[in-house]
Amino acid sequence: MNKRKRHLQVAERICIGVAAACLGAASLTHLFADVSTYVLPLVLSALLVLFYVAFAVAGVMREFAQSLGKRPVQGEDGTLISIAELKQLLQWSPRVYKLVALLALATIPLTMFVFGGISWTTAAPLTQQQAIGASLYLSSMLLVMLPVIASAARVPDGPR
Repeated sequence: MNKRKRHLQVAERICIGVAAACLGAASLTHLFADVSTYVLPLVLSALLVLFYVAFAVAGVMREFAQSLGKRPVQGEDGTLISIAELKQLLQWSPRVYKLVALLALATIPLTMFVFGGISWTTAAPLTQQQAIGASLYLSSMLLVMLPVIASAARVPDGPR
């Protein structure tokens, strides 16, 4: 196994762990309102992990797009990756990851409806509503990116 695949597997595990921690933090904050102040370090750490995973996903998407069609990421017609190419890209991802990603996609608008946009400043403590909303948003975004990372980590190595 090459270094890149090991890096992607680590990113996959980190993504799962941080998403689970965010869901746990949202649950605890919902049950115990006074816990919301302790959630702030987790939310900030999860935000950093989200950026890390997003950069990994961007690199993987670019690499897949180039290898699938032997073309630049943006095609002549202005489209990026087609639905068929996206399905091909995700074929090595476990089904449970795909299902979880679909549920996370459904959770994002639901969270937006219930909690609205989350804004916070350091001048005020994190409220229960902000802690739950931020944790749900972050876990959902990480879970949506999980199938891409998992598929890239499992794609068989072709001839070079």
